[in-house]
Amino acid sequence: MNAAVSGAPALQGALNALLTAGQSLAGNFSAVLSGGLPTLQGALNGLIQTGASLAGNFSATLPTLAAQLTGGFGTGLASLNTALNAAFTAALSGAPTLQGVLTGLITASQNLTANLSAALPALSGALSGNFGASLAGLNAALNGALSGGLTGLSAALNGALGNLGAALSASLSANLAAQLSAALGGSLQTGISGLVQTGNALMAGLTGGASGLIQTGQALVTNLGGGLMNLAQTGDSLARIWMNAATQIAAVIDSSTGASFGVGLSGFGQTAANLATTIQGALGGLTQTGGTLLLSLNGAGLALAADLRDVLTNLQLAIQAALRASFGFQVGG
Repeated sequence: MNAAVSGAPALQGALNALLTAGQSLAGNFSAVLSGGLPTLQGALNGLIQTGASLAGNFSATLPTLAAQLTGGFGTGLASLNTALNAAFTAALSGAPTLQGVLTGLITASQNLTANLSAALPALSGALSGNFGASLAGLNAALNGALSGGLTGLSAALNGALGNLGAALSASLSANLAAQLSAALGGSLQTGISGLVQTGNALMAGLTGGASGLIQTGQALVTNLGGGLMNLAQTGDSLARIWMNAATQIAAVIDSSTGASFGVGLSGFGQTAANLATTIQGALGGLTQTGGTLLLSLNGAGLALAADLRDVLTNLQLAIQAALRASFGFQVGG
C-alpha cells in the first residue's frame, strides 16, 4: 500500500504528459482543418462545375450525333436495298433463257427417245436376218466342205489300202516262204519265242492305245463338227485288210517252218488273230464315236441358234431399259 502510494506522483506526471500531448494533437488538427477545408471545398466546387459543363456539352452534342447516325444509316440502308434489288433483278432476268434451254433439252430428249424407239425394231430385224442368213450359209458351207473332204479321204484311203492289199498278197508267195525257211536256220525256235512275246506286248499296247483312241474320240465329240461316217467305213475296210494280211502271214510262216516249230508258230498265229480282233474292236469303237459326233454337232447347232436369239432379245431389252432410265426424268418434266 505504501509502495503504491509512493508511486502516485509518477503516475500523475505521466497523466499530465498524456493530457498535454492530447491538447497538442487537437491543436494541430484544428490548424490543419482550418487551413485545408477551403482548399477541399474549392476542389469540389471545380469538380461540380466541370460536371455541369460536360453535361451541357453532351446535351448540345447528342442530338447532332443522333441526327448524323440516323442519316448515315438511312442512306446506307437505302443504297444496300437498291443494290440488292438490282442484283436480284439481273439474276432473275436470265430465268426465261434458262427455261428456254431446259425446254429445248426436254424436246431433244423426247425426239431422241422417239427415234430410238422407231429404230430399234428395224435394227433387231436386220440383225436377226443377217445372223440367220449367215448361220444358214455357214452350216451349208461346213456340211459341204466336210462331206466333200471326207468323201475324198475315204476314196483315197480305199484306193491306197486296196493297192497295199494287192502288194501284200503278191509278196506273200511261195518264194517268200522258201527264203524264210533258208534264212531262219537253227535259231528259229528262240526267235519265234521272242516274236510271240513281242506279239503279246504289242497286243497289250494296242489294247491300251485303242482305249485311249476311244476316249480321244469322245472328247472330240464336244469340240469338232462334221460327219465321220465315211471315215468309219474306211476304218472297217482297213481292219479287214489287216486281218487278211495277218492271216496270210501266219499261213506262209506256218507252211515254211514245218511241224518241228508248231508250238511257236501256233502262238504266233494266236497273237496275230488277237491283234486283228483288237484292231477290229478299236475301229468299231471309232465308228460309234463318229455317229455320236454327228448327233452332238446337230444338237450344238440348234443350241447355238437359240443362244444367239436369246442374246439379241436381251440386248434389245437392255437398251430400251437404259433409255427409259436416262430420259424418263426430263420427259416427265
